[in-house]
Amino acid sequence: MIEMNTLLRNGRNDLSPGTAICARRCYRKGDIAPKIHFLPRLAEIAKLKIREDHKSFLGRFDRYQIMGRYPDCHAPRMDPARARQMMKLAEEIFQWLTEQF
Repeated sequence: MIEMNTLLRNGRNDLSPGTAICARRCYRKGDIAPKIHFLPRLAEIAKLKIREDHKSFLGRFDRYQIMGRYPDCHAPRMDPARARQMMKLAEEIFQWLTEQF
């Protein structure tokens, strides 16, 4: 099992809120990641006390990170300003998630 600090230290570019949530769950349980991709459900399984607005965001954000798992799948288009806004919030949530270790 790869620890979160190792992932952060190595500068992995595939880190996302989903990766952090799975890492948190693996850290707590000491086993492999569940075969679930829906981020709000992963947060629930990881027993994270996540704010309701962040949980809602993860549900919306999930459809965009599907492209990372399935490159042939096309995410809905969005304007650049909206994309920057979503990435900023994703970074905030990711930062909060890394602090949960």
